[in-house]
Amino acid sequence: MTKFDATKFMWDGRYLMYNGRHTQSVNMEDASPYCHPSWIGQPRPEFIARFKYSNKPWKSWIKCLVDNYTVEEYLA
Repeated sequence: MTKFDATKFMWDGRYLMYNGRHTQSVNMEDASPYCHPSWIGQPRPEFIARFKYSNKPWKSWIKCLVDNYTVEEYLA
């Protein structure tokens, strides 16, 4: 089981993604063979949450995940 690393989250204003390695992670070149060369060797980002209508407290969401869940447990 892999603990969440708070520095590996990506927030783009609507979607919260996790870009860290875990036991079930897949590299980008395997998931998408025509990916940009800068993504080769990097894990495919995992979808965590979508905040549809407003700027929700996504930092609190990250803190909750880091404190209470493992990556595999949450993704299941």
